[in-house]
Amino acid sequence: MHAVVIGAGVIGSSIALQLKRSGHDVSVIDRNSAAGMGSTSASSAVVRFNYSTFDAVALHYGRIFKISSMEAMVTQRIH
Repeated sequence: MHAVVIGAGVIGSSIALQLKRSGHDVSVIDRNSAAGMGSTSASSAVVRFNYSTFDAVALHYGRIFKISSMEAMVTQRIH
């Protein structure tokens, strides 16, 4: 079987690799000039499954402001 994978980011590349390991012919199509140049390139290299609920997103959003204020406080003391 010949498979065509659309997207050469982390997900598309992983799928293509597994298909090839399974013995299939694979073509990967991406709009960018190289693999991983789309949204994968802006990733922090973490796959987060725990931000799929409203509560988890709200908790993380709140932490951003707490961390930012702590960083400002530490920076002021250093200078």
